[in-house]
Order: sequence, then structure tokens, then C-alpha cells
Amino acid sequence: MKKNRILIGILLSLIGICAMIYMMISYLNSPDVVDLARVEPTYRLEAQTIIDLGKNQDNNYLKIENVVEINGVVKEVNNLNNRITVLLGTNKDELSCIICDMQSDQKDKITKLKPNDTIKIKGIFKGFLQDAIFLNCVISE
Repeated sequence: MKKNRILIGILLSLIGICAMIYMMISYLNSPDVVDLARVEPTYRLEAQTIIDLGKNQDNNYLKIENVVEINGVVKEVNNLNNRITVLLGTNKDELSCIICDMQSDQKDKITKLKPNDTIKIKGIFKGFLQDAIFLNCVISE
């Protein structure tokens, strides 16, 4: 009787360990970033519309985690801390802009960008500070 309990305990422990290993392997093999190039955007907006929403503190329109395609003018491209960021706006005089943190697979496309280029970028909306923040961005074709 005591032997059976020990065997059942060992068997349950092995099953639990196998389940944990399976979950860890599944987690490690899952993609880090959603391929936004294949995702249909919730909204297609001009950069000025997004900037106006931020200035008016209109949090009812854009929801966090919405995929948005933005049409705007490149103000700046930077590569700080191995993160590629594109700043979008509409003209040089505005203080607010749209910060697009790009996916790493966009590096080749971004090297061709220059200030004042008009571009469409698709990203996941994360919120407003002074600027609108978008993550995992890709250049829309």
C-alpha cells in the first residue's frame, strides 16, 4: 500500500514536470512580436488627426492596443539604444508628434527615409503623453 502511494506520487510529479517543460518550450517558441504587416488596422488616420486627439485629450476615440495606420511626414529617424524610432508629424512647426517604435525587421526600409518624406506606418497605439506612442510599427506598403 505504501509502495503504491510512492509510485503514484512519483508518477504525478513526472507528469507535472513534463507539463511545465512543455509550457516553457511553447512560451519560448512563441513569436515576440505580432507581424503587423498582416494585421488589418482598426483605424487609418492622418498624423494631424492623432495629434489633435492628443491635444484635446480625447481618450474616447483611440483605445490602447488598437492597430492604427498613420499617414504622416517624417520629422526624424533615430537609432538610440538599438531601438529604431520614427517621429511623424505634419509640419516642422508643431511641438507634438507621433512616436513610432519600429520592429527590428524594418531596418532596411527605414534607412531610405529622410525628413519631410510622406509615409504610412502601422503600429499598436499605447497612449498619449505629450506625444502619441505607437509600438511594433511597420511601414505600410
